[in-house]
Amino acid sequence: MPDTIRQRIVDAIQEALRGISVANGFATDFGQRVHVWKVAPYEDAGLPCLNVFDRKRETERQLSGRHHHKLYVDIVVVALGATTDRDLRAMMADVIAVVGANRKWGGLAYDTDPQSDEIAIEHEDRKRGGAKLSFIVHFRTEPYQENNGVN
Repeated sequence: MPDTIRQRIVDAIQEALRGISVANGFATDFGQRVHVWKVAPYEDAGLPCLNVFDRKRETERQLSGRHHHKLYVDIVVVALGATTDRDLRAMMADVIAVVGANRKWGGLAYDTDPQSDEIAIEHEDRKRGGAKLSFIVHFRTEPYQENNGVN
């Protein structure tokens, strides 16, 4: 069974985020820890990391008859350590740079817009924090055709 366009977009996002490394010109080096829909608790040894969620899609029919889709994507970054707040901001900047450089996700979408971001930090026995960046990926399909985009 062929992958849906939604799956291919998520795969493209994951692959692009895996390119985050200092060697590739980014401020951080956490691209080797990219998850999709990780729901298990984050272990300290696996930090810093990213987690991608394609949480919602809205669809409208255009005058052309095609379906216009808005895919709401959250990218969560998690870090641990004394400079967690500074690290999270650098990680967020790297994610924004990746999304900005890949707004069409290899032709699967026709644009990607930033929506919001937020940071939360815990100070229990150690400093640990996370940030969520939300984006909307815009793409089109023929009516009821989930396997082929027409961007």
